[in-house]
Amino acid sequence: MVRRDQTLKTIGDISPLVENPYVMDLLQELSRERTKFLHKDIGIESVQQMEDSKQAIEVVKILAGQAGVVTQINAREGNFVTPSTTLFTLANVSKVWVDITLYPDQAGRVQNGDAVTIKTPDGQEIKTKLDFVNPLAENNKINARVTLNNTNLRLRPGSFVDVTIHAQPHEALVLPRSSVIHTGQGDLVILSRGEGHFLPVNIETGIESGDWIEVVDGLLEGAEVAVNGQFLLDAASSLQDAAQRMQESHKHQ
Repeated sequence: MVRRDQTLKTIGDISPLVENPYVMDLLQELSRERTKFLHKDIGIESVQQMEDSKQAIEVVKILAGQAGVVTQINAREGNFVTPSTTLFTLANVSKVWVDITLYPDQAGRVQNGDAVTIKTPDGQEIKTKLDFVNPLAENNKINARVTLNNTNLRLRPGSFVDVTIHAQPHEALVLPRSSVIHTGQGDLVILSRGEGHFLPVNIETGIESGDWIEVVDGLLEGAEVAVNGQFLLDAASSLQDAAQRMQESHKHQ
């Protein structure tokens, strides 16, 4: 519509000539030629310059389809290009996606429309909602997405941000984050056996929220564990050796 209006404006007032078929044919041909140039993203200013000078333009200004930031330049002086050649790659950063990676157990707790808090690198918080949760997993991970207006360039594409998804609450057995020891063989806690004796116990963890970690399997409600179990392990020993020594020590008491 914009290009059509620009073309009509350049034709001017032709009312005195509307009854001359020859003139009308010329005007229609002119309109078709101008439209052809405009469809090739050549601005109306360049078309008017050619019409006024009656000469070809050696350097033609090609207009991008929309404004953006140039992320790649393939055009070099003297290159031969075809209509399929990509000369420039532009990115529109006024609207960005925030990609969130979820594990299957986490994805089961979230859904489209859940509240999301995004913390930017400069410490600001953005409140929004989850737009999309991919129903298909890739490499045992599920992607979710948030779309944000970025007119003030608070977020730069390619950077990392902290994302908190406020999913629907549910009852769960939880432990302080500091009590869970992460190892190559899985997660474990140091279980109190009473009278100063402790035992490493493998557990299966779920989602994490703040300073708390959900326990899916391996512990019963009411079990006592060390809040910080790291100091109980000998750095020179394996976890299996530590568990065996603790069990033997308990038997000898």
